[in-house]
Amino acid sequence: MSGVSSRDVDKLVIPSEVDYDGRLYKVYYISSDAFSGCSKIKEIFIPEKVSYIGERAFGSCSSLEKIVVDSNNKYYDSKDYILGLYSNYF
Repeated sequence: MSGVSSRDVDKLVIPSEVDYDGRLYKVYYISSDAFSGCSKIKEIFIPEKVSYIGERAFGSCSSLEKIVVDSNNKYYDSKDYILGLYSNYF
């Protein structure tokens, strides 16, 4: 996933799959700087299958209050709404 079309969104739910040209693709990656500068985002939900989040993916999201990761995601977690990596992943 590489960004949003509007920088005015305040709640970002990253989909578990996207439709592109009539085909469904699962979302596994959030690219570097994907949502950087989206200063109005307050909340982000990351789905189960996301296994990579690039550098500064949420950089300069100055209103960000919480990140929630799907409880079935085996790569990332969110404790007290803070994004973390599972240590047994590496």
